[in-house]
Amino acid sequence: MLKKPLLSRFIFLILLPLVAFLTWLGFIALSSLPKTDGSFEVSGIEAPVEVLRDDWGVVFIEANSDKDAFFTMGYLQAQERLWQLEIQKRMAGGRLSEVFGKSMVEQDVFMRSLGLYSAAEAAFDSLSPDAKIALTSYANGVNAWIDESDALPSEFMMFDIQPQYWKEVDSLAWIKVFALNLGGNYLDELEHYAASQVLDNDKLHFIYPDLKGETSPTEVASFSIESGYLALANELFNKQNMQLQLGGKFVGSNAWAVSGKVSSSGATILANDPHLGLQIPSYWFFANIKGEEINAKGAALVGLPVILFGQNTHIAWGGTNLGADVQDLFVEQVNVHNPEQYLVNGKWQAISERTELISVKQDFPAAMNKPLKPLKVKVRSTRNGPIISDVYGLIENPVALRWTALDPDDTSFQAFYELNYANDWDDFKSSANSLVAPALNLLYADNDGLIGLVAAGKIPVRKTGKGLLPSIGWDDRFQWQGFIPRKQLPEIKDPHSGYIVSANDKAFSDDYPYFISAKWAPTARAERISELLANKLESNSKVTMIDNATIQGDIKDLAVASILPLLKEVHCETTTQCQAIEVIKNWDGNMTKSHVAPTIVTVWLDHLRQTLLLEDLQAPYNKLELDMFLGRIIGNLTISQMLDMLSTGQEHWCDGPNSSSHSNCNGVLLSSLDSAIEELTKLAGDDMEGWIWGELHKTVYQHQPISQIKLLKGIFERSINNGGSVNSVNVANASYQPSQGYEQSFGAGFRQIISLGGASGEHWFMNSTGQSGNILSKHYDDMVEPFNNLEYATLPWLLVSKNQKLSLLPKNK
Repeated sequence: MLKKPLLSRFIFLILLPLVAFLTWLGFIALSSLPKTDGSFEVSGIEAPVEVLRDDWGVVFIEANSDKDAFFTMGYLQAQERLWQLEIQKRMAGGRLSEVFGKSMVEQDVFMRSLGLYSAAEAAFDSLSPDAKIALTSYANGVNAWIDESDALPSEFMMFDIQPQYWKEVDSLAWIKVFALNLGGNYLDELEHYAASQVLDNDKLHFIYPDLKGETSPTEVASFSIESGYLALANELFNKQNMQLQLGGKFVGSNAWAVSGKVSSSGATILANDPHLGLQIPSYWFFANIKGEEINAKGAALVGLPVILFGQNTHIAWGGTNLGADVQDLFVEQVNVHNPEQYLVNGKWQAISERTELISVKQDFPAAMNKPLKPLKVKVRSTRNGPIISDVYGLIENPVALRWTALDPDDTSFQAFYELNYANDWDDFKSSANSLVAPALNLLYADNDGLIGLVAAGKIPVRKTGKGLLPSIGWDDRFQWQGFIPRKQLPEIKDPHSGYIVSANDKAFSDDYPYFISAKWAPTARAERISELLANKLESNSKVTMIDNATIQGDIKDLAVASILPLLKEVHCETTTQCQAIEVIKNWDGNMTKSHVAPTIVTVWLDHLRQTLLLEDLQAPYNKLELDMFLGRIIGNLTISQMLDMLSTGQEHWCDGPNSSSHSNCNGVLLSSLDSAIEELTKLAGDDMEGWIWGELHKTVYQHQPISQIKLLKGIFERSINNGGSVNSVNVANASYQPSQGYEQSFGAGFRQIISLGGASGEHWFMNSTGQSGNILSKHYDDMVEPFNNLEYATLPWLLVSKNQKLSLLPKNK
């Protein structure tokens, strides 16, 4: 008798309101789908513009002027990605709390502290008139769509907000967020500092060999960085990484160029697949832009009017993260008698201050709660930059951030703009010289058969040390003394091998006179790409487009392959240990999603990291907050480092004083294998044949922010089973989520392969999710499966099919 009333209540109070809400949501979403054909009058263009779309929703813009072409890019991106543009603007400006409430306050305070918009406003003044026109035209296009659209994407209704007009500086601020995404040197410094608090020098330098000879802060002056700030910095990083999809381990890209001398068609080939945090919709928007002078196609970064990586009629270009160390932390000394002053070369100077007001949305239901008063935040800065430790609160030794992206003469957009117009190698290098942040390896190919690479960006030269630990802010000995001269940045041109490979590895010799970075990605991806290209050429064959596609999809992990002999020789003691080792005996390191061996080795190595380091990385009782940051140290331990530990460092790493079972490395390996087996048994049962990698490891494309809402997560988010690893060319990290399995949260955002040669050239591509950000668009997720399956679409210069033709006409004033 009790079940029926409960069922009725469930139906009337939960199920029916949910169905009604989803129906309403669907109606709103349908009405907000962009118009893709017909003629429409718009304000802001000077002459008619024709827009064609292919079967994937990729746009082809034909305008009489470049100004109208850039306007149309803004108009079309607003049609397809208006919510994404709104989130990007609010993220860069530290205004997410206005929409999502208290959970985003710390993130907003951090972004306000950086002052990205002040830096963007200064950067705008450094641009050429033509570059400024491009940004203004793009902003006008976004705003024209906002003014003229009949309905907004469903997310605006769900969170009860209106889109705000786009401004030129919004694009420039987003480039800085893009640079922050690819950076993170300041976190490396904190990681090194945290490790130095708990490891002896031998172990510290074993894990971080570049710290040898680096000046320790405690040797210079008596100060400490409060452990609470370290904990908060790690928490902020994790929040950026998980919620906002910013940052990640070895975030970067693959790119390579093949000379026409060794290609089957005789034309140069350029392949590129940038790696960033995965989200839906992706960061990228594919387009073909044709104006009076511009004629470029490829991947545009949403929020910008130009092609970031792609080709024009003369050259093709791609990029990878250089990984340059362009951020330094400076610990400041504050006057105890006047906390508004800080020390500079023995004299007290005033700390710069400004007050930021952060509006915070009330908890749900917001309409039934009293509005919260704006949060007043005092943002301080020194000559070294913003004091980012203030996010935690006032601490004894505040920490300021020096970062090239905050310099007033940031001409990075100028570089991206000019690349769209470059005609040859000299133009390409001239364009690259304008890049400030992010620092990139830019790869080049042209119609004349030339290939090349230039390292581009503003990279500091330090008076003392390498900036691998927080520096003293009050002494000029630790200041930057300029930047690496542009003409002396690493460069490769037309190598004898016939190809150039860049995969975030160190691409120059040890005798290079300047310090660029100590945080290169493991060499496995670069070595594998080079190996596959070399194997092709050694067989007296030419490199084809299909060969390049095969390389982009390659999932052999050379780092895993290097440690496999050691794992296979482990002397097992139990039946399950022996069974697990037997599974990997005939395996070569291919991270195939249909096999069990990748699962066992991935989980085994994860637990091996912890077993090797956890005991040494125990924070002192009075610094327990360090534990949050020490987990980052464990997670960043590479396979190469583990192999060195197990091969040559037994007296350091395999003799745990508190555990007799760890008396040798075989014991360490068995202990970690037992932990892996226990985890996999809980996750997938005790039948080892069911531990298939592709069933336990999936690629997840999060939606911002609806992936944080359990009720709606399954509607907006997308996931697909996948193989690969963090070191395979087809890159895929594997982060364990209890009861969910292993989730890939970063990887390739798109793939493209370009064979030059004018009208006879080929341009293959595939975005990771789709062209649209509208949940009910067929292009919201139509690329997820083909991308996972290594399928490609073609991007021609001229779209023949005119089934979807949108004509934009100047509106009479």
